[in-house]
Amino acid sequence: MSSATALSVAVAVFFGALVIWPEMALLRRPGAETHVLRSFVLGASLAIIFGFATIFAFYALLVLQRWRWAMTSGYPSWVVADVFCDARRDAGDLINGTDDFAFVQGPERRLLLALRRARFATQVVGALVALVAVGRWTTLWLMAGGSDAMDKVARHWAMPILVAFLLFFALGIPESRVRRRERVKIRGRPSGERVPPLRNELVKMWMASAERARKSLGGEKSEKDAS
Repeated sequence: MSSATALSVAVAVFFGALVIWPEMALLRRPGAETHVLRSFVLGASLAIIFGFATIFAFYALLVLQRWRWAMTSGYPSWVVADVFCDARRDAGDLINGTDDFAFVQGPERRLLLALRRARFATQVVGALVALVAVGRWTTLWLMAGGSDAMDKVARHWAMPILVAFLLFFALGIPESRVRRRERVKIRGRPSGERVPPLRNELVKMWMASAERARKSLGGEKSEKDAS
């Protein structure tokens, strides 16, 4: 997921720079000398992009291999998808309704899981679009012999990458709101929403169980065991 994001960001920044400063990609112009700074910036940018592209391709193949292994081992596709979408490593808490999601109802947790899968798909699609976009721009730029910056191509392909970024952040807003809301509940601060009241007898039962567990760690015997 990190490599996909890095590739998309690198291509988006590169295309944005081309739109703002198209002279960066003009290496051959009639009557003009080659500018060392432009050549260095262009070469460094392409090297970074293709480096990220190589890393993304490596991890994509690794993901496909492990996905196939998991499916062959008997795991259903939704389990494998949730594992790959678990960037925070708390999918178990989200599914079981624990930790930050202790008071979140089942339907809302299912919606958050679906949004996580959608964010993961958006990241992958954004990276693939960025990969195709930079390949397209490089091909056309080489065919022109470096005499055309192809800034129109960069502007055209920058739009879907930008849309993927906006969609990715928009899909993450509901989970962020739920986390803030639930942390307010756990800390006991007023949140404007109804918090389930604690039952005194359940607290006493938990305290008694915790005390027995604490004494067992030190080898002590509880009053019940001693009698």
